[in-house]
Amino acid sequence: MKTRRKIVGYFGLIIYIILPILLNDLIAKFFNSHNFWVLNLVNLIAPTLTSIVLIGIYWPIIKDKWQDFKTNWRKYL
Repeated sequence: MKTRRKIVGYFGLIIYIILPILLNDLIAKFFNSHNFWVLNLVNLIAPTLTSIVLIGIYWPIIKDKWQDFKTNWRKYL
């Protein structure tokens, strides 16, 4: 269990670092523009998609921790 959690953690870290770089390159090449607004839009889309992917990967952990927080919120606050 601990090794699986470590592997998922390292996988998430790699996705967090590499995916925005790849998405920036792919989206910038797709639009093929050096316009200021297009580049800013690309810089907004890449982290958003990365966040969606990471939430999808860590959803079971987030759900468990949220349930724990809802039952023990006084202890945590």
